[in-house]
Amino acid sequence: MKLVRRLHMYVGVFFAPSIVFFALSGLIQLSEWHEAEDGGAQPAAWLVKLGEVHRIQSIDDLPQRGPRPPAAGDDLGVDRAAAARPPGPPRPAIHRSAALKSFFALMSISLILSTLAGVMIAFQMRKQLVLIGGLLAAGTAVPIVLLFV
Repeated sequence: MKLVRRLHMYVGVFFAPSIVFFALSGLIQLSEWHEAEDGGAQPAAWLVKLGEVHRIQSIDDLPQRGPRPPAAGDDLGVDRAAAARPPGPPRPAIHRSAALKSFFALMSISLILSTLAGVMIAFQMRKQLVLIGGLLAAGTAVPIVLLFV
């Protein structure tokens, strides 16, 4: 059982930075702070980047969708099959539960706090400070390096 506790501590410390990141970026997405309001101000660039990393694991600018390129033999680029289809039924409005949204926000905050508490507890192991610090540093550096690879 002692081995299981140590493995739990090592793995937890290594993944702690990613857990905090995803809980925080998930909270940002849940609160929709990374999206522009209709006709309103644009969100801060760092909020948008956090949303991109959370959702698509990239910080590259997303390609903008432009007009469809012309099909072979069609210099207008008109999709005749799509134009001939009748429009589909309107999309139903999405019901968003404020209570569920609040619950998930509380869960994100609790996950961040409990992860930070776990790291603090790990640092109480005085004999393993270098190992714990190294795992925390590696758990921070590895995803950053992989983001740019």
